[in-house]
Amino acid sequence: MAHYPKTYTSPAQLTALLQSRGLHVENVTRTENYLRHIGYYRFSAYLYPLLTTPKEFALQVLTQRRMTHPWITTPVNQRKVYFSLCIIKHFLNIISPNNDMKAKVDTLLSTYPSIDITAMGFPRGWENEPLWL
Repeated sequence: MAHYPKTYTSPAQLTALLQSRGLHVENVTRTENYLRHIGYYRFSAYLYPLLTTPKEFALQVLTQRRMTHPWITTPVNQRKVYFSLCIIKHFLNIISPNNDMKAKVDTLLSTYPSIDITAMGFPRGWENEPLWL
């Protein structure tokens, strides 16, 4: 049988570890539940909106207190598509600073003008947010 040098860490301890690394945990019970069911490494690798129901996204479990790169300044509904796009854009800006995601979003929205971007959570003036400049 293989010997594993790391000892077991409970979901409560892992949540405390995430918090000590700068993540704001709004719902400790929910975070511990995710960690219990999908594991710390899978959970930490997938900090993207977690699907809670087929039509609803939620990443309100974790939000960073201090962003090291440009982020949105307008409060938004974290359960809407816009927030998910912001997370993708944030990580893309880190990985590929000269990415063209904003141009692609602009093209998509102008190609389909009947899309209600307000229903998707886009705030007025979203394109002027530091994240999207």
